[in-house]
Amino acid sequence: MRIVEPQSAEEAAEILRQISCPALLFWGRQSFAKDPETDPLAQEVAHRQIVKVDQAGHWLHHDQLEIFLRETKKFLADYSPVR
Repeated sequence: MRIVEPQSAEEAAEILRQISCPALLFWGRQSFAKDPETDPLAQEVAHRQIVKVDQAGHWLHHDQLEIFLRETKKFLADYSPVR
């Protein structure tokens, strides 16, 4: 697998458009990062699910670990292969 570092927003968008699996995006409402619901780059991920978390910043998993774990486990259970 070749790792490509995008040189422009359009190159980054092209890479993100290639993600075909379900993707879980977290956003802490106190984060400096853009809201993935309005961020054009995040919108390039076709099968995205967004979780917005109160009282969390960029290190959401540190600020709200229980919510992060609960939502991640739920997401993984929803997309686990049937046994």
